[in-house]
Amino acid sequence: MTVISIEHLCKSYDSLKVLDHLSLEFSSVSPCCLMGPSGTGKTTLLRLIMGLEHPDSGTIRFSGLDRSPRFSAVFQEDRLCESFSPVENIRLAAGRLSQEKILKELSSILPAESLNRPVFTLSGGMKRRTAICRAMVSSSDIVIMDEPFTGLDEETKRQTINYIKSRLNGRLLLLSTHQEEDVFLLGGNRILLNAAP
Repeated sequence: MTVISIEHLCKSYDSLKVLDHLSLEFSSVSPCCLMGPSGTGKTTLLRLIMGLEHPDSGTIRFSGLDRSPRFSAVFQEDRLCESFSPVENIRLAAGRLSQEKILKELSSILPAESLNRPVFTLSGGMKRRTAICRAMVSSSDIVIMDEPFTGLDEETKRQTINYIKSRLNGRLLLLSTHQEEDVFLLGGNRILLNAAP
């Protein structure tokens, strides 16, 4: 079991205090869903966990692994190579996968006609699903997703959540969302993040 332990984490940007002595624990037992109004530090916390930013004080510890954790992520921006197809984007992240396997993964959540088109020709929802697929096929111990279901209709979101759950393989999933329904569909733990005082 992978566990992230956070103790007294503080982070400010100039005079704006975003996280104030935050203490939480996340584990791979079930998906962990961060919730809270905009501005409560959800994205900041995810970036701190991945090491993309550094806390002002406090600690982030990882246990249950025999090495430093490997992350895969879905950011609020899709961060895809726009001139490449979904297949090519996945190959960049997971070159060890065969063409057949890449097509199978993408076909689970995208229509076949979209797989070899340049990403810039795809809808926002299709780009989102490509980014999610990329995160799920990447070699990682922890999957971080920042509002991953933006732009997905209800049916597509359910299909995508089922895909995510089927590909977790014991990894810790930590995501931010504004939707209570996402917590229910994922079968996850709801973790409320409050604004810093």
